[in-house]
Amino acid sequence: MPSTLPNSNPLSYYGVQAENPPNVIREARAPMGTDTRGPNGPFPIGTIWVDVVARNFYGLANSSAGNAEWTQFAASTTGDAPISKYIVDQGGEADYVTIQAALDAANADGGGTVYVRPATYTENLTLYDQVTIVGATSSAEASQVQIVGTHTPPTSGVIGFSTLELTGTAAIISSAAAGSTEIHMFDCVCNVSNGYTLDLDNWTGLIDCFNVDARGADDGFFNNSSGSSTINFISSQLGDGFTQPMRLGGTGFAISCRFEGLIELIGTANIEFQFCVTRQTIELFSTSTIQLIQCHCSTGFFATTLVLNATSIASVIHTVLDGFGTPVISGTGTLFIGNVSFPNGDTLDAALTINYEGSLSGATQLYGNLSLPEPATQLQIEGGAATDFVGQVTLVAGTATVANTNIAATDRILLQRQTPNGSSSIGLLRYGINAGVDFTVRAVLASSPNVNDSNDVSTINYFIFREL
Repeated sequence: MPSTLPNSNPLSYYGVQAENPPNVIREARAPMGTDTRGPNGPFPIGTIWVDVVARNFYGLANSSAGNAEWTQFAASTTGDAPISKYIVDQGGEADYVTIQAALDAANADGGGTVYVRPATYTENLTLYDQVTIVGATSSAEASQVQIVGTHTPPTSGVIGFSTLELTGTAAIISSAAAGSTEIHMFDCVCNVSNGYTLDLDNWTGLIDCFNVDARGADDGFFNNSSGSSTINFISSQLGDGFTQPMRLGGTGFAISCRFEGLIELIGTANIEFQFCVTRQTIELFSTSTIQLIQCHCSTGFFATTLVLNATSIASVIHTVLDGFGTPVISGTGTLFIGNVSFPNGDTLDAALTINYEGSLSGATQLYGNLSLPEPATQLQIEGGAATDFVGQVTLVAGTATVANTNIAATDRILLQRQTPNGSSSIGLLRYGINAGVDFTVRAVLASSPNVNDSNDVSTINYFIFREL
């Protein structure tokens, strides 16, 4: 039987304790009436006996004449434990050594929070409604509480995960059922090598993620192509790789998130992305809808940033489309676009139905019909400089030359007299182009088209356009 260090042990003065603190006995059995003493003498009243197999606790209430009276401590039935009744410690220093055992106990009691102490636990868990798993660590980044396996959620209710590192090969949470359970993940790190953190193809329940980092090599994070789950993704990095696209079938939003992998919107999905970064193509199928608001879509040398199906709709507002794909947005759907920057001069697909709202910058080509459907909207073009294509000039003796280093020999110039400025006669307007240098506006006599009307001193508006 283990014994305690005697009080005279000099190490006690330095705070060093024995393996078993004084007056605590650990044995692989319950105490008996004959257990009155140990190697160091009789047990004092108040000695604690721990049955490490049955995990029961006993106190020595009385000892006399070779008989010991041990009283078992009653287990809490009110759930008033300081943190939780369900604490997991792989080393045996808590009530449960496996997570599943603690989950089962919490479920039997109608729900609760399972706290898991630092270690790596390899278990395929059966999860329960109203039972949450929390890592007993300050941050999942510390990788102190790691759960390796694929887990089965209940089909209804609410489950939660917090401050955990979750690892799986093809999935972390997986079910083919059309479950409605809400799944909440906070401050978690997820590692899936080839598959999905949440492989829930038919799921309809809410998926709520805050500060989740899915860093697997090829992890699409969420597969919901046949379901309709609402998503709330906030301050997270979700999805990575090239072969497993994130498939979203429901509604919801993503705010301040980073998406490293492909994204697909399926069916009637309707997702709003705000302040997000996307690094690969987003593709819309069926009648799905997307809103990209103040986002940065940077595909680099990959394919286009956005692909629309014929019946899908995309709104791209106050967003940077930074890619080298041609076109940067492709497909045959409906696009609402405004206040968008194209740093690399990307183009829009000619087959799109495009509604321009606000301003566009950096685009070399805009395809589709240009529509300004709202009242009091107008087409605004920068003009006046030697490189611009719109401006105004005043004739002197029927002629004026305008410097323009961008003008090409095949450009077309539209001319319109703004005001005659007291001209005693006005001529017919003509132009000539000196490519890359300037162009000349002339007012010629109707009777002699090669002769300038020297009496014409009108102010002329010009607009230059180039046929592709």
